Amino acid sequence: MNYEFRPKPFSTAFAVLGALLLIALGTWQMMRFFEKSTEEDAWTERRNAEPVDVRSVSDLDPSLEQQSAVLHGTIDTSRSATVLHKRYLGKGGCWLLNPMRLEGGGEVVIIRGFLPLDAAPKCDPADASPIEGDSFLALIHTPDQFSQATAPPHQETRFEALNVEGAYSLFGSSSRPEGGTLAVLHNDHSGAPFPVASYEHVTDPYLTSMRHLNYAGTWYFCLLLVAMMWGYRSIDKVTEARPAS
Repeated sequence: MNYEFRPKPFSTAFAVLGALLLIALGTWQMMRFFEKSTEEDAWTERRNAEPVDVRSVSDLDPSLEQQSAVLHGTIDTSRSATVLHKRYLGKGGCWLLNPMRLEGGGEVVIIRGFLPLDAAPKCDPADASPIEGDSFLALIHTPDQFSQATAPPHQETRFEALNVEGAYSLFGSSSRPEGGTLAVLHNDHSGAPFPVASYEHVTDPYLTSMRHLNYAGTWYFCLLLVAMMWGYRSIDKVTEARPAS
């Protein structure tokens, strides 16, 4: 018994269309990987750069994404909100939000840190340690479309997901930064013991460059499977006719 390579019209057409789609998807994810890698490198430089001074809302805008900054003003703990369904250090909990009055005018929403459920079963801002001072090291952050929701709050001061517009409206901030910009306090401003401040668990993007690379690898692996299936379907068994005796 011999084998011959005989591509079938239907399976070939299906394989070609599938291959073109998978190549397009894989290539697009690779392009996003390189774009996001460049962006993340720029963010790292801004984080490690000398902090900029922020004294009014005019000093804040989305172009300063991931920029280290020193914010001058006072944090108003009498107005608070929480963002539910968050995890950090293997625990469930919420983020604590407060408005900060900048010394030069206007307010910016501050993410003070993480409140774990086991310490604050109701994610109650009253469980947060007091915070005083007139200057705070923070990271300027404008959440992307994947990490920011526009849904209404679960309750008046409890958001199901991060809603920057909703937080500014809740706090009644008339003078505020453009583009949904807020600030995330540095680890040095963690409470005793809560909230736990950290840049990473708040500002890391939903889709990192490595995720795009993983997605590209998945599409290219699927391309290999399609090629193997097409090759298998294109092989026919050929039975040799026996010579007449």
